Amino acid sequence: MTLVRAPPPEVVGAVDASTDWGAGGWVLHEGVLLGDMHPWSPDERALAFVSSRESTGVFEALGAHWWLSRFGSRAAGRRLLLMLDNEAVVRALFSGYSPRPPLMAQIRAIRALCVKFHIVFRCRHIFGVPFNTLADMLSHDRWSEAECLAPSLFDTQLL
Repeated sequence: MTLVRAPPPEVVGAVDASTDWGAGGWVLHEGVLLGDMHPWSPDERALAFVSSRESTGVFEALGAHWWLSRFGSRAAGRRLLLMLDNEAVVRALFSGYSPRPPLMAQIRAIRALCVKFHIVFRCRHIFGVPFNTLADMLSHDRWSEAECLAPSLFDTQLL
């Protein structure tokens, strides 16, 4: 049996979601590091509300959906590696299934964006500290701190 390795990603990014403010993420595309932030709308908060509180998992999936809406055109027709610090959401995205309807709705929306942009999608779990620090800062509306951190992580400015 011959083991075939998957080709490396052509575009790499990370996303994080906070329950208190919103989502933030970055993409490294052709040597340029782009970042963005998105505050949760009341409608998005309502989507994440399950029984007695907001679901962190749904927020994380909403963050991935927002990331693809924002940066998907940069990954169009390419192999994308998107990193998240929520292992349960990564597993759900990988399997394409969740028994929880709000999370399943986001999985479908994420897959639809991948089809729209012709993205070969891969996601990986990374630990929040220290590996998802930049996206974490952006998800908490801390752009200035993220700008200061980016050169030490990527040897380039965050745009």
